[in-house]
Amino acid sequence: MSAVFIEKNISFFDESRKISVDNVMTWTKETKEYVYRSLKRGVAKLENNEQLDMYNHAYGRMHKTKLNECFKTINDLHAELNAKDIQVIDYGCGQGLGSIVFIDFIKNYSINFTISQVTLIEPSEIALQRASKCANDCLKKIGQNQNVLKISKTIDQLDSQDLSTKPKSIKIHILSNILDID
Repeated sequence: MSAVFIEKNISFFDESRKISVDNVMTWTKETKEYVYRSLKRGVAKLENNEQLDMYNHAYGRMHKTKLNECFKTINDLHAELNAKDIQVIDYGCGQGLGSIVFIDFIKNYSINFTISQVTLIEPSEIALQRASKCANDCLKKIGQNQNVLKISKTIDQLDSQDLSTKPKSIKIHILSNILDID
């Protein structure tokens, strides 16, 4: 049996965002402005890596802050999640910021938890690919099963099979950008 040491001070979100910020900082001013405008105030369907990086650069910290404030409202986090099987369902996940922030949040508590599955729902295939890679990387770093389910659909296209979960697991539904989805 191997042990996994989880570094609490390392933020997977911050590591991911730094890559995006570093990429954006290499662009010309004109490119930055063009790509930023293409985001349509953060509601455009992201279609390329440049948009993913700019979105993370422009809106990432805001998402992290609002999600952490939301997660703090979980009453008695230890009692709710300790020694429990957790399934995360991230609707309109984009590049997975909600899931990454949640993983960062719970790893900073002395909780014995198991994330048995992360379900990522996103109509943008390129965003979904990045979300899957980031979620798998985070789960691997904390010694969790890398069971990430990708669903490339809009909310209206979902059916009950897409959202099937284990009956006894704790479900964390992340809807951080759900209002932005058509």
